[in-house]
Amino acid sequence: MLDREQINSLTAIARHLLYQEQTPVPAADVADLRQLFYLHGMQSMIDCSEDPALAAFRKPENAFGHLLYQRSLDQTLVQLFEEMRSREIKAAVLKGAVINECYPPAVVRTSGDIDLFVPGRQREAFNRMMEELEIPMDRDMDHGQCGVDTYASAAGVLVEAHYLYFQRMSARQRKILRAAGCFSEDAVVPSADGRYCTLRPEMHLLYLIYHAGKHLMVHTITFRMLMDLTAFVNRYAPEIDAAAFRRMIRKLRFTRICNALMCFCMKHLGMRKDFWKKTGCSMEFFLRLMLNSGKELYWEQFIRRMPIDWKFYPNICIERDGEYLHQYRYLPKMALKNKYYFTTFVAWWALRLLWHCEVDFSGEVA
Repeated sequence: MLDREQINSLTAIARHLLYQEQTPVPAADVADLRQLFYLHGMQSMIDCSEDPALAAFRKPENAFGHLLYQRSLDQTLVQLFEEMRSREIKAAVLKGAVINECYPPAVVRTSGDIDLFVPGRQREAFNRMMEELEIPMDRDMDHGQCGVDTYASAAGVLVEAHYLYFQRMSARQRKILRAAGCFSEDAVVPSADGRYCTLRPEMHLLYLIYHAGKHLMVHTITFRMLMDLTAFVNRYAPEIDAAAFRRMIRKLRFTRICNALMCFCMKHLGMRKDFWKKTGCSMEFFLRLMLNSGKELYWEQFIRRMPIDWKFYPNICIERDGEYLHQYRYLPKMALKNKYYFTTFVAWWALRLLWHCEVDFSGEVA
């Protein structure tokens, strides 16, 4: 959990990066803050900044490496979309380059990988393209993240092809998303500069909230995710029907997590206040509780495990008529197998009750 002093320090620095503010940065232990920058994915933005107020936190010797890696990401992305256009493969960038364009031009925000949503019927063509580009598959959807094929380029760039990009949602919620067209090619639109394609703004925002919420549940949410959400809303809110978006959030029963994220960003990070209306308590304390602090409390060692370890709630990816669907099974008796499973089960349930997250008892394929 991050304390208020850490939040205040990170907030001041984030606002310098987001808005090029020139306000003083609170005095803080440089080594501790650098550790937080690393944990929260902010290091490249700090190291490549020319803001004099952030000079004490920079490691200028690392700036070239960040810039070189960002260039490799950009070149790989451009290459992929040039090939996909020539082969009539329609895919969308998730986060990454889309978020980068929401930040000021001077901010260098490196991503760990390139995330793409690829409608399921195109998987065979996408795999063939990657083979011909000599970008080998590292893990397929059955031996890694469910519904995701991962590739690794010679330059060290990871590419994740998501055939299921809303994963930890119930069958009811996924049916709502499917009816809204989230999993079809209709959700894909060209970017402003035409270099790549992405999702329609309202769907991309929904994905950013879902993605932050997924990390919130396993104690790995980072400050950069909150900055990304703020930058995206500030940039794309005029293109989104705010009332319709709030109705979709309520329909999905995702209000509590969305409220916590939005309220925090409005209070601390300067997110515009005309888009989201506060619904209930802001849950700021519990959001701070789940922010990555690097110090693992006893209960966190269980919930921080990747969901693949949740034997009592396994999921599989199923292909049907060229599309990829999820099936969850709820096996509570598995929690009695040993002390580790039981403690994980209790922490897992407690967090779902806290954040009003649905658990799929139906076993439906959706």
